[in-house]
Amino acid sequence: MALFTNALTAAQIQTLNNAAGSYEVQATNPADSTNALATLTVALPDPTFANLTNGLVVHLKFDGDYLDSSGRGNHGTNSGASLVTGRIGSGALHYETDTGNGTYNYVTMSTPADLDFGNSTSFSVASWVKLSAATRPGNLPFLGNSSGSYGNPGYTFAPGADRGGWSYSLSDGSLNVGLLGPYDSINNGNWHSLIHTFDRAGNAAVTYLDGVQVDTRALVNLYGLATGMAANIGQDATGYCATDGHADLDDLGIWTRALTAVEAQTLYRVGRDHDRTFDTYGPVVLTLRPSGTSLEILWQAGTVEQNGDLSNPTGWAPVPGTSASYYPVTPGAGPKFYRVKL
Repeated sequence: MALFTNALTAAQIQTLNNAAGSYEVQATNPADSTNALATLTVALPDPTFANLTNGLVVHLKFDGDYLDSSGRGNHGTNSGASLVTGRIGSGALHYETDTGNGTYNYVTMSTPADLDFGNSTSFSVASWVKLSAATRPGNLPFLGNSSGSYGNPGYTFAPGADRGGWSYSLSDGSLNVGLLGPYDSINNGNWHSLIHTFDRAGNAAVTYLDGVQVDTRALVNLYGLATGMAANIGQDATGYCATDGHADLDDLGIWTRALTAVEAQTLYRVGRDHDRTFDTYGPVVLTLRPSGTSLEILWQAGTVEQNGDLSNPTGWAPVPGTSASYYPVTPGAGPKFYRVKL
């Protein structure tokens, strides 16, 4: 008999948010018992699309223009930047600041209320970024509404200053939550997915690099992040941050909610494997997979429903607890049928 001394709850298994990790296993028989450590790895079904539009307030694809496709009208206005070959879709933004010759190229979204991020507003910021190989640029922002860069009131997402990595800074003018990520983590000339989520209710700031959670920390008692200044891409709020640098940025998404770990990984894998952005849709496949004496139900989107009698068209009902893309089933007596309702 095997007993998990740090057993999973049904909710953890269903959401997959907390299931992976290290566990202590105790094996016993009438003669003796022994303990051993085991590592549980959760393998998600391969996502072919992501439809992450709940709470989406900005989506700049940079595929030939600077328009916001979220429906919120938070369009970008170009100030000297250019469009280049993209990571997702056809185009991406290229911006540059060269203080020596007075070049300050960026895109501004002005001052939309959607990007004020008040005291209780959770939010997420995702994009694909590319820095030149083997360089350690300064902290010229990827995105920010602060005057200056790291540590100033407002929010700043930028390369780690002279580190070749990533960073973010949130400040309400009194308290600051920030992080300078590892050296040389994104400056190899390749595209990287950066996702930052900020959960006010859960008091957690989480960063994902290329689909992997690389940091989590508390938000402490952080208040609102509105500065009354512009939210700019490729520059600070003034448009004249005196930090030389350049980068490519693609598929910028901003949500007024915290993306989950499953959503962050799905966003990355759909972009990496299928060159698709996060507001697409595709065929939904319902898969039943054996797992020991049980079954696993896997699907990409929608609500799973069950019915014990196909001759009864009104007998379909949602399966409790299937808010994620995975659900374990223990077969019982009698038939059971499943379908996905979109």
